[in-house]
Amino acid sequence: MPPFAARRSSPHPRAAAGHEREGRGREDGARHEGAAAASLPRRAVAFRARAVASPTRARPQVFASIARIDDKQIDATVDKMEQEPADILLKYVYRGLEEPTDNNASLFKWQAKILDKFGIGSVVRVLTDRKTV
Repeated sequence: MPPFAARRSSPHPRAAAGHEREGRGREDGARHEGAAAASLPRRAVAFRARAVASPTRARPQVFASIARIDDKQIDATVDKMEQEPADILLKYVYRGLEEPTDNNASLFKWQAKILDKFGIGSVVRVLTDRKTV
């Protein structure tokens, strides 16, 4: 069971904020460049509870985590993900693609890697889900 699976059952906003601080602290204090990649699946799930209540607060933090990950690390990061966190991340990717920015090329790479691993079903789940981020 991945370490973030137990945290999914706690949609309490304070719990999500605690996971956010944990991820931020690990990223700030870590010496290796994979800290952002390691925390992304956990952060995406933790932010889901906050995103339902206040999507504008969680978006910048998730986008910052996505931007910290090099294009070379996208494959390894997506390979470590399970279906639910990948679907949540794909929601953020599509949200980021709504407005043209310099980061759109990277977002398209994330979308392609998630599609390669989880198939078209992931896209269908994201587009038909009523809960948005």
